[in-house]
Amino acid sequence: MAIVAEVLALKNIAEERTYLLGLTEIAEALRALPEGERPIASLQVRIPEHYCRVYVANVGKLGYLRPEDAQLVVSFYQYVDSVVQDVTEGGHIYQGTNDPDTFTEAATVLQFALDAAQKLADRHAKTSWLGWRQKS
Repeated sequence: MAIVAEVLALKNIAEERTYLLGLTEIAEALRALPEGERPIASLQVRIPEHYCRVYVANVGKLGYLRPEDAQLVVSFYQYVDSVVQDVTEGGHIYQGTNDPDTFTEAATVLQFALDAAQKLADRHAKTSWLGWRQKS
């Protein structure tokens, strides 16, 4: 399934580039300082408009997925889109802030996305293995 492959690829990219850790570390560093002494911090990520081209091309076909898969796919992209809005041009984190909660909230939403992707991966690893076993 192409949509599952795209979700997993995006999950792997986010993990390889340690975006979650970066957001969390910035939040912790800001929180460690007195409120009046916190510098402006930012995280700016270049994300191409076509990062979710499989999802966009197939959004009208999500009803063909199992309901559990459709829910995970939609949740993943909604969470990711929220974080993308924060870390790309015009976003609060891209522009910079000294509010650690802004980074914590983005980290929490990114964790939701990664969790949804992992659940999708687990579901497909199980069904792929079962399918292989039945063919044997």
